[in-house]
Amino acid sequence: MPYHPAHARRFPAEIRATLVAEAARVTPETAALLQQEAMPRLSVRAGLGQLEPPCLLINGTLERRFQPHRNWLAQTHPQIAITDLPGGHSVNIECSIAFDAALTTFIHNSGN
Repeated sequence: MPYHPAHARRFPAEIRATLVAEAARVTPETAALLQQEAMPRLSVRAGLGQLEPPCLLINGTLERRFQPHRNWLAQTHPQIAITDLPGGHSVNIECSIAFDAALTTFIHNSGN
């Protein structure tokens, strides 16, 4: 699988090792069930216009396949804040300090 943690080049070694070990515990049946049941329902695109609380997308700019979606979101839903960080799909791991800072700033500024 292309998103398997063994392929995560920018993860700290100890985090990658832990995630690889956990991924090894996933059975083929569980992976198939995820793809069959959860994946088709993961998109929240249709409900974005109904969001009332402040929302933040922390985007990893190195996740090239996601950038068209990020750009669509910025144009279609300008009320959703976007912070771009130099990370990939797992930007929360790859840029943990900047991710935490962006989230903390957003929470403090949103008045919640």
